[in-house]
Amino acid sequence: MQYIRRKATDLVLDALLRARVVELLGSRQVGKSTLAKAIGESQSATYVSLDDGFLLEAARTDPKAFLRQGADGLLIIDEVQKAPGLIPEIKLLVDSDNRPGQFLLTGSANLLELDMVDESLAGRAEVIDLYGFSQEETHGTHSDFLATVFESSAGHGYRSGLSKDDYVGLIEKGSYPEATARNDDDRPKWFKNYLRLISNRDAKDISELRRLADLPRILRYLASLIGSELVVSNASRDLGIPNSTLRPYIALLDTLYLVHALEPWSRNLTSPVIKNRKAYLLDSGLASYLTRARPDHGALFEDFVIGEILKQNAYKDLEYSLSFFRDYDKNEVDLILQNEREEIAACEVKFTATPAMGHLKVLRKLEARYPEQFKCGVVFYAGTETVRFSEKICFVPADVLWAGTSAADPADPKGPRAARQDVP
Repeated sequence: MQYIRRKATDLVLDALLRARVVELLGSRQVGKSTLAKAIGESQSATYVSLDDGFLLEAARTDPKAFLRQGADGLLIIDEVQKAPGLIPEIKLLVDSDNRPGQFLLTGSANLLELDMVDESLAGRAEVIDLYGFSQEETHGTHSDFLATVFESSAGHGYRSGLSKDDYVGLIEKGSYPEATARNDDDRPKWFKNYLRLISNRDAKDISELRRLADLPRILRYLASLIGSELVVSNASRDLGIPNSTLRPYIALLDTLYLVHALEPWSRNLTSPVIKNRKAYLLDSGLASYLTRARPDHGALFEDFVIGEILKQNAYKDLEYSLSFFRDYDKNEVDLILQNEREEIAACEVKFTATPAMGHLKVLRKLEARYPEQFKCGVVFYAGTETVRFSEKICFVPADVLWAGTSAADPADPKGPRAARQDVP
């Protein structure tokens, strides 16, 4: 498989210049090990993987001795959640030595949410989330669309060459590096084995819940709800799992970076109009596999587009908060981007090739309701033309999110930094 340079590479390299510990976290098979090894080679680091049974036993038996192999350089520990006893020892080491760049830890679970991790690395570590391939990464491009989305000229004049069928192909392929390399006939087998691995190994590594075999069924149910509110009491009834039992399993899927929940937006950020969250799968290919018996390409398209925005928000360090809007009259906007000035860009996602006035109804209501905060309304759709309805509201082809200059373009702002060793 050809090596694709990840957008998170610069974030990790820069963090190693500042922080004593860097945590690179994401679901199984998103490419954490590949990225960690590439960084390790550029930094002459020591790399160890706790997927190796012998090394795992050594880390659990004598964590102090295990950590000494890093000496005075960078020690990379892959899948650190398998040996949570390393965390307090790392804390002790970096508390007595404030040099940056001592540890790069990767994990297939959010270390901040694990009950078994008693010690926190807060104030000592920087956390970087790694997702599957973004379309920018696979196409080798650099897009400024999200960086300019609050400007009225964002997307102006853009034309796309993609059809609805092209988007379906991208959705079903997903973003896991291994899955994207499989052909269409073989990919479902990969997803089946992936779910088995998550349930039988990764979930057991970090959880003592007893019904882990139900995780694929719960995940399939969440996939069927993409684009809708998650009402846990309804899910409990539909799945036949008690409410109090179900909640920890949904939380576990979040901890394993399989599900991302959007919170409802409100103007003052403290009292949302509604309380329920919306759950999205972090990989559209996995969502497509789970719903293959009854695929809803509108919901899958929404999952795909929001996933691309989530990745860009993380990798470009845009610092937008992501949420959704819905009021008691059931006026709903799929995604609200809010910047540090509390301005908002409201985004709808429609799997259609033809713009329609009805798609703008709630965006126009939101603009009228919050005229000062509302800076832009965007409908991402599967058409080919950018169509501007007003100064602030427009339709844009969804691939504007990754169309742009070549990543190798000299104008690309992500050039190498002299103070560090870059990864190819």
